[in-house]
Amino acid sequence: MDYKIPLSYGIDTLKLLPVNVNTVFAYWEITDKLLCGSLYETFAFKLFELNESGEKEVLGFYFKERVSSKYTNAHLPSKNLIAVIGGMDSNGRFVELMRSNKIKMPNDSLNIMENNEEVWMSKHSEWVELIKASTAHFSHAKSSISIIKEMEFLKKYGEKAAFGMSSSELVKKD
Repeated sequence: MDYKIPLSYGIDTLKLLPVNVNTVFAYWEITDKLLCGSLYETFAFKLFELNESGEKEVLGFYFKERVSSKYTNAHLPSKNLIAVIGGMDSNGRFVELMRSNKIKMPNDSLNIMENNEEVWMSKHSEWVELIKASTAHFSHAKSSISIIKEMEFLKKYGEKAAFGMSSSELVKKD
C-alpha cells in the first residue's frame, strides 16, 4: 500500500488548467529526449491569448527547473489560452520546445439568458423574488404540507439574504 509518487515520469509534458478567472495552473516536464543534446540552462514559459488574428503573448517568465509547476496570475476572463515552453540559447534567443493544451478561462461577469434576465441574484436582492419564482412549484404541490415547507425555506433564505449566502446553501432544505 506504500505507493511513492515519482519525481518525474519521463514524458514531455506541458499542461494548463484554469483555476479561476484570475489564475492559471501550469505543470511541465522537459526530458533529455526533447532537448536532443541541447544544453539549455534557462527556459522560458510564454502564455498566449488565442484570437482570430493569431496568438498574443500575455505573460511570460524564466525558470531553470525541468520538472515543476506554477500558479500564474492572469486576469483573462473568457479568453482562449495556450502556453509554450522554450529554451534560451547562448544568444538569448527563444527556441520553442513544446506547446500546451488549449484552455478557455472562466467568465467573470453575470450570465444573461435569452430573455435578458440575470441568471445570478445579488446577495441583497429581495427574497420576495424567490417566492415569485417558486409559485410554479406551488401549483404542482402534492399537499399543503409541501407548500408550508417551501414557505419556511423561503423565509429562512430571506432572513439570511441580508448577510449573503452561497448558492450551495439554497439547495439545502432542512
